[in-house]
Amino acid sequence: MYNYTYSLRLFRKMRDTMRRHEKRKDTSVEHKRFHFDNVFSKTPQIFGAIHLKQIGDIYCESDHTIELHHQAVHEICCIVAGSGIFFRNNKAYSVKEGDIFLTSIDSDHMIISDRKNPLRILYCAFVFIRDHHNYHIYSDFEKLLFDDSFTIIPDKFGISNIFYSVFKEVQRNYKNKSIMMELELTQLFLMTQRCVEEKKEKDFNYTKGIDSKKQLVYEIIKYIDNHLFHIDQLTDIANALGYSYSYITQSFSSVMHENLISYYRRQRLKKAAELLSGGCTVTTVAEMLKFDSIQSFSKSFKNYFGISPSVYSKTQTS
Repeated sequence: MYNYTYSLRLFRKMRDTMRRHEKRKDTSVEHKRFHFDNVFSKTPQIFGAIHLKQIGDIYCESDHTIELHHQAVHEICCIVAGSGIFFRNNKAYSVKEGDIFLTSIDSDHMIISDRKNPLRILYCAFVFIRDHHNYHIYSDFEKLLFDDSFTIIPDKFGISNIFYSVFKEVQRNYKNKSIMMELELTQLFLMTQRCVEEKKEKDFNYTKGIDSKKQLVYEIIKYIDNHLFHIDQLTDIANALGYSYSYITQSFSSVMHENLISYYRRQRLKKAAELLSGGCTVTTVAEMLKFDSIQSFSKSFKNYFGISPSVYSKTQTS
């Protein structure tokens, strides 16, 4: 339904911007405060219908970037500290402690850690063996992984604690370890699925029983929040939701007592401030948020915050 056109050039430009203060080589272990990593490329780890490829715990340095790459596996990332920006399939997501980020096979993925509040991430990379007799246990979960509507979800059921249990089991050599690993990983996947279901239920209850106009406004707000990097003009929202532009603007104004364009501008400028705080340059932010020029971005930013974006950026790095 949506056509995301975020260019690879901007991915790379943002990556280079976030790393402009780094003097170390890409391969330097100093980019990470610590990294508990278990890669099973040479020794396949198969537990029932689960083929575990990699699992670990990474605590990033400031500005650390995990380069843009194409996923050959499904992956669950649990953010246990810090903040940053995750990318999946040309779309950027701000993440923070308590979030779970899901990526599927054949998606493009990149991570940028915040400068002041670096990320610590628990991660699990895996594939399912679909012809295994137990695959039906995970089939619904795998469908969710391919649905980017649930790329980022809150950890409502202690997923981080389940990760730590899996880590302990990985390091043990007890009898029946493979059975325990299958049980621990199954718990990880099904409880992550439950987090998705919890989010679905919350979204449903939020909109249940409200009139159609308020429902539409909720959809407009949600669309803007999720597509700030991809909206070229406000008519894109109307086209995506299947209404005329005049109808969505009238509905928004009647419910919110604010016109749609002012709300959109405010959200865009708040996102700009967030990106500048994370280390992005003024030029990069202007391009990402589709301002006509750096000058128009600077003028809008100063009108809203009272200072120019370049001055604001300096106050965040001092």
